[in-house]
Amino acid sequence: GRIEHNKDTITLLFKVAYDTFEGKRILIRFIIGVIIAILGLFGGFNQVIQGLLIMVGAWLIVSRDFPPKVRADRTLEERKQALPILVSTFYDDRMELSGEGRMTLRYKDFQYIVEENDYLFLFLHKNSACMIDSKTLEPDSLEAFKDFVSRKTNLQWQSNISWFNMSLKELIQILRR
Repeated sequence: GRIEHNKDTITLLFKVAYDTFEGKRILIRFIIGVIIAILGLFGGFNQVIQGLLIMVGAWLIVSRDFPPKVRADRTLEERKQALPILVSTFYDDRMELSGEGRMTLRYKDFQYIVEENDYLFLFLHKNSACMIDSKTLEPDSLEAFKDFVSRKTNLQWQSNISWFNMSLKELIQILRR
């Protein structure tokens, strides 16, 4: 499988990493936003303070993707748009990543495997992931590939869920991560 990075893939990479590793922070930020907005609405403050509290609370509630967008923009600026094409090759005992050099990765080193949109993410840790465009997989099908990686890493594929579609069970899983 391979990935030809562009602005959209870099932004998605940082968003998925943030959603995967920062679930507690996202939830806390959301709760703080709700509390501040409620204080603004019902706290009995003058109109200026009330308006500021509502604006800050609303911004915290809706700006969920702000931190990863800032990181993606910073990375794009640092790289001056020179983005890599990376090829991931999977063997029975290891994975090799090539593009900007070459590295060998052990399956047991991966922490999370995530499927989002048409992309697959294999996270070594918060700041290190292999991203693959699922349409570039050869020779196997997507399901055969996912089964292979799941067996080798001893991990289950996850997908990050919108807050509006989240069940209590999924919320508890985020808190446990």
